[in-house]
Amino acid sequence: DRFGTKPLYVSDRGGAFAFASEVRGLTVGGGLDPAALLAFLIFGYVPEPITVASSVRAVAPGTLMRVRGTRVRTERFWEESSALPSGQREADRARFGGLLRDAVESAIEGEDDVGIVVDGSPATTALLALVRPMLGRGLRTHALRFGTEGDDAMARGARSQPDTVAAIAQWFRGEHREHRMDAQALSAAFMAATASDQPSTGAPLTTLATAAMRASGERVWLAGLATPQLIGGDTARLVSWLWHAGRHGSTSSLTRAAARVLARRRPFGRAAALAEYVGPSDAIAPAYLATRGVFGPEALARLMRADALAHARSTFDAAAHVDARALTPLGPPCVLPAGSAQVAIERAVAAVELAGPLMSGALRDAEASAVTHGLALRAPFLDHRLHEWITSGGAALDRSPLATVLQGVMPAPLFRRLATPRPPPIAQWLRGDLRAVAEHHLLADDGDGLFR
Repeated sequence: DRFGTKPLYVSDRGGAFAFASEVRGLTVGGGLDPAALLAFLIFGYVPEPITVASSVRAVAPGTLMRVRGTRVRTERFWEESSALPSGQREADRARFGGLLRDAVESAIEGEDDVGIVVDGSPATTALLALVRPMLGRGLRTHALRFGTEGDDAMARGARSQPDTVAAIAQWFRGEHREHRMDAQALSAAFMAATASDQPSTGAPLTTLATAAMRASGERVWLAGLATPQLIGGDTARLVSWLWHAGRHGSTSSLTRAAARVLARRRPFGRAAALAEYVGPSDAIAPAYLATRGVFGPEALARLMRADALAHARSTFDAAAHVDARALTPLGPPCVLPAGSAQVAIERAVAAVELAGPLMSGALRDAEASAVTHGLALRAPFLDHRLHEWITSGGAALDRSPLATVLQGVMPAPLFRRLATPRPPPIAQWLRGDLRAVAEHHLLADDGDGLFR
């Protein structure tokens, strides 16, 4: 399918061609791909077409493969858009609203016992606003709470504002359930996620969410997964700033110097990546890796055995991978040329985010976890018509189309509090309950001695 919601993997080792919906179905006698390990440590997921198995590759979304004898030919079938914007603001907004409603109606048609995990983000809140009038009592909202109730009270006091998730659930007046999660629950979810085909740092949280919904009797998970241009995240703006900073000598030098000072205290943090990546470059890859990379080159050298790292780098180039995704966006060609370098960078970053953190990370986590827990995954915002509308220039007038939709259905104080959800206190837990689990998997289970 166009987004690869249902994965497809192939292997042509030993003169035979095989395909399956799971990597483990094709890995008999295969070994770990060093490129997969390196990519996971850099990105936090395994970017397809790479898989954890050296002999298995993923079929790209929106493509088909023709196999005849020893010949394999790949073709793209997503070449043109079925809906083009007119360039007239009001008409395009009305058309966009219609596409949104059609996508949601198609996803929930004939369904009941539907659950949404509310996290305070614009994407899940917009999904709740759209689907509530359609389902009524057939829809339940869920929220994950991390730590103790005392931790929640302290966090609310520090922010000096009510709990956003609770306020959203109350505003839409549906059946709402909260699920308390601690370090032990996350540890169990981590252990379950280690059995997944394509590992991702987000898999344990997805496992917690799907298990909670299934235990509550849900049969359908309505996920707020959405293409980057629908949400209008901050990644593109930060990448653009770093790209411009790298092209100005004084700004680049100052940024690297400040980052090196901070990196002395936290060699595995964001500052270390900034110090290593920021610099003059026509490509966006260095700025993107400084913004979104998990471990930078120096941190990787401290983590992995030298010869294993050298072998992995010989087969996988993270910067080349990012640039390739930026230059070949998924979907039909954009009909509106970029009016500035800023717009061009935003489009390139959106292409990388779609093919990477969304499709190779969050979508793969959601698909695997939903199957494991017997849930039907529905992701209305990944409707191909919506994506065609956006990539062809339909989102040019609104930086965050989903937020624009919400402005008319939510009170202003609550709308202003919508933001990226607050993550669980994993750093705190790693110093306590989770430390033994992490050390076991990094050291005791490292049979090949890949880590230092």
